[in-house]
Amino acid sequence: MRARRILALLTKDLLHTSRSVIIVFAIVIPLVASLVISLLLGTLFADAPRLGVVDLGASALPGALADVDYLSVRTYDDAALLVRDVEAGALDMGIVLPDGMDEAMAAGHPVAVDAYVWGESLIRDRTTLATALLRQMMDLAGREIPVMVETTLLGEGEAVPWAERLFPLVVIMTIIIGGTMVPATSLVQEKQGRTLGALTITPVTLGDVLISKAAVGMLITTVMGIVILALNQAFGAHPWLMMGLVALSALLAAEGGVILGTLVHDISTLFTVVKAIGILLYAPAIFYLFPELPQWVARLFPTYYMLGPIVEISLFGAGWGDIVGDVAILCGLIVVAGLGAAVVASRAAARG
Repeated sequence: MRARRILALLTKDLLHTSRSVIIVFAIVIPLVASLVISLLLGTLFADAPRLGVVDLGASALPGALADVDYLSVRTYDDAALLVRDVEAGALDMGIVLPDGMDEAMAAGHPVAVDAYVWGESLIRDRTTLATALLRQMMDLAGREIPVMVETTLLGEGEAVPWAERLFPLVVIMTIIIGGTMVPATSLVQEKQGRTLGALTITPVTLGDVLISKAAVGMLITTVMGIVILALNQAFGAHPWLMMGLVALSALLAAEGGVILGTLVHDISTLFTVVKAIGILLYAPAIFYLFPELPQWVARLFPTYYMLGPIVEISLFGAGWGDIVGDVAILCGLIVVAGLGAAVVASRAAARG
């Protein structure tokens, strides 16, 4: 059976190429980069999002928030002290609850809450805090309530922290090195070692070999992508959706690696080509690195659709409805790349 042949090839590649330099790079480089960034920027052992609360009445909300295990909540008696701590960065967010808030919520009346946000807090921490706040308010009220949040940024002003700017670069590095370079390098090495031709005179076809190479790249990339997300606590509110996106991105990258490895005949040419197109591969991460650039330009690069949905969920709290268009484009690119790989493989088989 073809599936059995592909599985045998996959097992062989995993066992015999596990010591390959490029596979070591695919595992070590993203891991080291993520650890170094996290340690230097203090996010690896970061505490839970920090919330300060001033209650001008006798609301049950502070107690409910304190029971949320993924928040660090501190209560204040003085709003001025809360504002000072937010401005100094001791809190990610501070809120001032008005007198009579619980009664107003129970009656379905609009509620106004003053919120103070540290300008350099992580975007995902702000999203977590805002989501938890609204959820607990609705639980207390027992209904959806009209809440008006007056937000004031404090500190150095709103800035995108470097941890969040660099995170997309680590993600795209993981996808490209593992998904593209591993199958491409493996194929080129097979050709240079004259083992590819030997394989294809057995019942194994070139298509079987290419599928197994793509599967190795996809597997390594998916595993490493999940590890990187775990290290950065970056699964967002939809971990299963996130893992599915990592797998889809790994598939597209692996298809690109198969095309590249089939067309190129030696390692030096392979690395020359990768260097030449490197800016196209990593461009979307550069736009995240410098948010002052026009972000729409990043969408012109195919690799954006590997990276964008993952980053949107992880850093900006997006849900399925926010990324469905980008995921549709990603799936379309997977189909196109798959057809391209099939065409390249058939031409290579015809040449012998």
